[in-house]
Amino acid sequence: MKNIDTPLPHSEPCERNKQAIFDVIAPLLVNAKYLLEIGSGTGQHAVWMARQLPHLKWQPSEIEQCLINLQPRLDAEAPDNVLAPLTIDVAEYPWLPANQVGSPPDVLLTCNTLHIMSTSHVEAFWSHAGQLFQADALAIVYGPFKYNGNFTTLSNASFDDRLKRRDPLSGVRDYEWVNELANTNGFDCTADHAMPSNNQFIVWRKRNRQPTEETRLK
Repeated sequence: MKNIDTPLPHSEPCERNKQAIFDVIAPLLVNAKYLLEIGSGTGQHAVWMARQLPHLKWQPSEIEQCLINLQPRLDAEAPDNVLAPLTIDVAEYPWLPANQVGSPPDVLLTCNTLHIMSTSHVEAFWSHAGQLFQADALAIVYGPFKYNGNFTTLSNASFDDRLKRRDPLSGVRDYEWVNELANTNGFDCTADHAMPSNNQFIVWRKRNRQPTEETRLK
């Protein structure tokens, strides 16, 4: 049993923004049954939101070296509808164990990850999402974006500079590039919400068929 005096890994931005995210995501999840979260971090979103959505099976995940920040909160606070975390590197496929592939999730959620991933990992994220998710599934991305090559705020430009100094392959992503990757892998953008702290909440839906060449050129 966890020592109650041991503090849990904590993200202040996650805590600060969880209500704003929940207010937008909750209506989208009314009929959802199974959500896969890529990059669950400290687990604050998973345990807090899943507790308010008892009808939804919530699958948290992290890369192997970050499970140490996720597992303690799940052990201490996770409701019954939060599953044991998976180790997922988006560049490796399949994402789910063989015994789960028969019932793929109907929602994909990732918060504050695309700007940390390398460009090749962002490409793999969408490629593998396209393989796993079926028609009408939602892919939801929360985080900072550029539009037409322009930052939405000066603080996001400074954030991008810090990211690139740490890893030149990371950085605040161009919406147009991410949307093209989503389109190529079967997802169409249905909503783009401006959020607090200079972030966006963008929703894509998996279409019933792949786009034609004419559609991709539009």
